[in-house]
Amino acid sequence: MDLAKRITSFEGIFCSGFYIPDQRHITALSLLFDKVHFLNQLEYVIEFSKKYRIELDKEIPDVELTPFEHDADDPLKGLTEEQRKTVNAYLVLSDQFFMKNALLFPKVFSCSLLPNNEVLTAKLIKEGIDGKLNKYEVTRNPLTVCTDAKDEFANYVNSGCVPVFLNGATFTPKQAISGVSAQQIAANIALSSVTMVLPQTKAARAEDILDAREKLNDHLPYFWSSMLKLSTDVTSKIDPDSSPADIQHEINNLVSTTVQPALIDLVQKLEKERKDRFRNILSSAGKGLRVLAGRPPTDLAGLVSGSLLAGADTAMDFANQLRKVESLKQESGMSYLLELDKIVSKKS
Repeated sequence: MDLAKRITSFEGIFCSGFYIPDQRHITALSLLFDKVHFLNQLEYVIEFSKKYRIELDKEIPDVELTPFEHDADDPLKGLTEEQRKTVNAYLVLSDQFFMKNALLFPKVFSCSLLPNNEVLTAKLIKEGIDGKLNKYEVTRNPLTVCTDAKDEFANYVNSGCVPVFLNGATFTPKQAISGVSAQQIAANIALSSVTMVLPQTKAARAEDILDAREKLNDHLPYFWSSMLKLSTDVTSKIDPDSSPADIQHEINNLVSTTVQPALIDLVQKLEKERKDRFRNILSSAGKGLRVLAGRPPTDLAGLVSGSLLAGADTAMDFANQLRKVESLKQESGMSYLLELDKIVSKKS
């Protein structure tokens, strides 16, 4: 891995449970992060069952929790029958999520609930000869859940991973996040920017996601580099006691006053130049421009509040702001957003 890739390699920690309900979020996270890790802490599902209910259209099978130690306590002890059904339903939905996205494990997603981070295990039962295909026996791996994994979240954060929450998340890790790092702010800006360009991110097939990741591989490090540079603007405007809402306010303002104008100008420039090397980008750039003009960003992964401010503060130094926009237009990382729009548009 080259130096630029190592510096701008971003990994996320999904902190909102064992599965992602909306496949559109899977598309967005898969295209932005090199890898997304899931936390394996059953106690959050148990806490969830005490406040919420999950009702499925069809009868769900019973989930049997088999302890590794014979004298281990039942983690569901003390729950009502209705609460146990909710935990049962949640684990079934999680298993369905893993199966549906099996091809994304372990290349995109990582989860200690799965043996070797793999949903399926393939065993060779007959080797093909004379040009015939090999035959395999494929089995689904059981989920291994645990409680009280105290160091799991801290280890991910200490290794540089960025926490990712869905809107209204109830599975918040017990360990508090001390301060807000430049990486966390950069991830927030990145998700806001992608949402701005592609508010209708599709529930893509795993094959299409992996193909897009491969095609965007060269652009993504420069994109994260641009996001890290922009994070300094946000950091300079917040104090250590700023609330998450205050930080998000600054991020939203930065995206609407710097990223959006830079991208619009860049698209217009490409359309005017009509050079051969931009031919493929120009075929879909118009759609991206209409999206920008048509509606404000919406929430893709729970990190954007949905209250994007339109326009800059009246006290802003507009000359300085224009310099920031012009500088961002020169960043090669902006080409990622254009390429992303082009690739996903082909799947529409």
